Amino acid sequence: MVHEAAGDRFGNLEINAFSTFVVTAKRRAATEDLISRRGWTGIDVEEVWQMPTIFIGSLDQIRADLRARRQRFGLSYLVVGEDRLPALAEIISGR
Repeated sequence: MVHEAAGDRFGNLEINAFSTFVVTAKRRAATEDLISRRGWTGIDVEEVWQMPTIFIGSLDQIRADLRARRQRFGLSYLVVGEDRLPALAEIISGR
């Protein structure tokens, strides 16, 4: 939608979003827990995994999702709460 509205100017836009990062070896269980904690109804884990700003899984899974969603949604950067900075540093560091 933004891409269409911006037309040729899209490449000049900075698009950011507040994101959720959960590093876990139990992706499905962590996603079900997030759904429950947020009180979401009528949504399943597969739909959450497609959301542009929710990243849940192993470090490698999250890195792959970051690359794919950057390409798909054109996000310039993501914003996280200060409490998630250690997890984000681990994701970015590639360790």
